[in-house]
Amino acid sequence: MEFQQQLLCIQVNRSNDGLHIKKEVLVLFAGGDGNLLEHRDVLFLAAGLSRVPDNSKSILEHTKCPLDILPTSLLHLGKLGILASWHNPHHALLAARRSTKEIHHAARLTPLPRAWEARRGCEARVGAFGTTRASGSGGRGKIRCMKFSIVRERWIKAEARRDADAEPALASFLYATVLSHPSLERSLSFHLANKLCSSTLLSTLLYDLFLASLTAHPSLRAAVVADLLAARARDPACVGFSHCLLNYKGFLAIQAHRVAHVLWAQNRRPLALALQSRVADVFAVDIHPAAVVGKAILLDHATGVVIGETAVVGDNVSILHHVTLGGTGKAVGDRHPKIGDGVLIGAGATILGNVMIGAGAKIGAGSVVLIDVPARSTAVGNPARLIGGRKGESDKDEDMPGESMDHTSFIRQWSDYTI
Repeated sequence: MEFQQQLLCIQVNRSNDGLHIKKEVLVLFAGGDGNLLEHRDVLFLAAGLSRVPDNSKSILEHTKCPLDILPTSLLHLGKLGILASWHNPHHALLAARRSTKEIHHAARLTPLPRAWEARRGCEARVGAFGTTRASGSGGRGKIRCMKFSIVRERWIKAEARRDADAEPALASFLYATVLSHPSLERSLSFHLANKLCSSTLLSTLLYDLFLASLTAHPSLRAAVVADLLAARARDPACVGFSHCLLNYKGFLAIQAHRVAHVLWAQNRRPLALALQSRVADVFAVDIHPAAVVGKAILLDHATGVVIGETAVVGDNVSILHHVTLGGTGKAVGDRHPKIGDGVLIGAGATILGNVMIGAGAKIGAGSVVLIDVPARSTAVGNPARLIGGRKGESDKDEDMPGESMDHTSFIRQWSDYTI
């Protein structure tokens, strides 16, 4: 066994007058696959069992998002078992008692309140710090919609506390950046301010600036959480949410850009441009404040990414390092690319001019794109061309390569490439 983890099991009896907590027991979960529960605090709904069922491994592997819940097919018999992270079992118990409506719904005793049901299709309650929500979409490999108000565990703080215990040299850093802050917005604002400050641009000023923007615009907070989930789900090197929050310069550059974009829209353009300059200096990522960037964005490695003034990037897009979304050098006005939802852009790709990259398209590494790319198509080469099958197969690729992160399917599927 590669790891072991204690979990709190709350057994709940079902009767005519509702669900009643019967007892609390601590159980030991041992898994052979370190990716199952290691670094992942997951809320499990099971069938009143004292251990995780044998088929939980396949369920977890099918559930790409680490904060998803087990299918309701396990909710049967006369009991409902709630397995919550051992980091704060008392909090988990209290939260479960406060959430009888959702427990009733999970056990299919009563319908979910209409207002909650309307939210489920487009929001996720992830509890990164409290009850932050983020947009999501269904489907394999995507950031799923999640019902996550039963246990409001502070996942990022739990990871930071674990890392501080394991590595005392990082304890003061983790306390200053994560553990001492009551919300994700404050932690992110503090971290960005200290990353981007200079001798003349003070960290206190930047902290107030970031915090004011994140607090005043709920869409920014939702985008932050969506970006965290995207990095955790798509990047196998991402070992946790706190790791992404503190160390992923692509994530940090995108969040700084979101604030700069707000400043640009408020006609505070000198400050927005100054912030762009600091992001370019510190993170080697140059995104013009006027550029429109969606949510659930992954800038993997991020070094050398350039996004021009009139560029638009949709949702669920993944961009590798040294990617340029630029102009041709002679056009004015609307002169930069428009990237649809779910697009994957490989390392070193260059897309120039006011061209449209359709939803679900894939741009191969090192390509130079000067023309429109249809939705769910693949473009490779310099200059880029749309590639077709060896035997007349369709040009259509997978639905959302920006989420599947498959960089080589066009080689395997569309060519006779051999070494």
